[in-house]
Amino acid sequence: MKPVELDGRTGEGGGQVVRVAIAIAALTGQAVTITNVRGNRERGEQRNYPESYEIKSIDVSMVVPGSTLERLQASLTRGLGDLFSGADVHFKHVEDTNLDSRWYILLVAHSTSGVRWGHDWLGSIPKKTKNRDMFADQVSRKLCRGLYDEVAVGGQVDVHLQDQVVVFQALCEGYSSFPRGDAPDKSPPDTLIDAMGNLDIGTGRMRKEKTHEPFGYGSLHTQTARWVASEMLPSVEFYNKGNLVKGAGISMK
Repeated sequence: MKPVELDGRTGEGGGQVVRVAIAIAALTGQAVTITNVRGNRERGEQRNYPESYEIKSIDVSMVVPGSTLERLQASLTRGLGDLFSGADVHFKHVEDTNLDSRWYILLVAHSTSGVRWGHDWLGSIPKKTKNRDMFADQVSRKLCRGLYDEVAVGGQVDVHLQDQVVVFQALCEGYSSFPRGDAPDKSPPDTLIDAMGNLDIGTGRMRKEKTHEPFGYGSLHTQTARWVASEMLPSVEFYNKGNLVKGAGISMK
């Protein structure tokens, strides 16, 4: 079987090409050759509201220095309360790192219909910081606004999950759709697929995408994942900027 040849500099130009290609190759037996992996990275960069979306609760996980725990809890509770009025805030995991260089905070918003969105921050406090409370407040504001902006998009997945589901959409049989509502005109998705797999594109029409390069809505990681999937599985069809996918129907026997 002739290998599919992929240029690792395409699209996101990092691990996304490798991850998606190897996953599909492992399941299908299709050989693949990837060249120039991370070839376009500069040196030093090699490492790397619809009603149904109403937020009912937000889970918070914090792994931060103990000296900032109380301030962060108060700041996050206040900030999330201002942006998500009526939502319950739960601190699910709180851990003291005992190190200023180890800060991680994860926010997960839960909608009334069961959709979840996440937003996180990983970092450390600058050595020259004079006011730790002010720094904690800045981190809190950044996190709260980031989660709010993610939810405001009105999508079915957040930006970090969208590219992860592309490979499954390509492998499954039939149509699937996980739009994020990030079209330039901010119009709501008009493609619906019910539990039986029946497709309803509403008043719109299906526009098949060209797949010779990364394409569609979403992050560059998502666009790259679509391109790799189409190269590895030519029978996969992408429509409407990648919001709608007709999978190849690959199964393990």
